[in-house]
Amino acid sequence: MGKKIKIGLVKGRHNIPDVTEYIYQGEIDDPSNIQELWRIADDYIGDMSMDIDEIELYVTGLTPCLIEVLNVCRDYETKVTLMHYNPKTKDYYPQVVK
Repeated sequence: MGKKIKIGLVKGRHNIPDVTEYIYQGEIDDPSNIQELWRIADDYIGDMSMDIDEIELYVTGLTPCLIEVLNVCRDYETKVTLMHYNPKTKDYYPQVVK
């Protein structure tokens, strides 16, 4: 059985408890540069330990970044559970990507 990790999408957009790693390390200069977004996601996910087979991804906005991470995860056959913030409960809830 593989390992599951918790990571954030874009560093600096939201304070996420218990998350110290992010796929995108800072401000996105050009969210329309899809090829660059894919490359960054591929570099991060491709460099993960081989025993990691599931990501709990804390969504921080920027849909183009999210879509490219999902595309890369599909390529690597990595399971993804998105964690969305609920401002009413001030907590996160899961959405499994199938």
